[in-house]
Amino acid sequence: PRGQALGFTAHIPLKETYNRTRAQLLAEMDVMMAGRVAEEQIFGSEKITTGAASDFSQATKLATNMVKQFGMSEKVGTRSFREEEQDAGLGFVRVNDVSPTMQEMIDLEIKRLMQESYDRAKALLKQHAHELKLLAEALLHYETLSADEVKAVLEGRKINP
Repeated sequence: PRGQALGFTAHIPLKETYNRTRAQLLAEMDVMMAGRVAEEQIFGSEKITTGAASDFSQATKLATNMVKQFGMSEKVGTRSFREEEQDAGLGFVRVNDVSPTMQEMIDLEIKRLMQESYDRAKALLKQHAHELKLLAEALLHYETLSADEVKAVLEGRKINP
């Protein structure tokens, strides 16, 4: 933990990328959900904390962009729904050109993407409960782990501090 963050995962790409696939975005969202899922799995639903708030915020932004800007929802389609202020000649009055039905569909699609991501993270962490325990123990001991150190822990090798 550093500063106000009690822990975080940094993703450092191997090469510079300008576009990400839908699968990559969904995987990012799964990682964002995994912290809360791990808390529930280890401590139970009554002892979850506020620690996942930032992850949920980022996941919501990502799911929203997937639906409203990237055209990654079959139900909503490829229309862009950018949040732009429009002047209707009445001063700074916001004009909403999206029907209530479409607003509800967008909201449901964002919720669906997030729930499916949460469910995938839950299934993965349940399937890999042993690895989760190994990593948690290593983090308690070493505090931070590089990608190579994570691989070493998962392969059962010693970490050289």
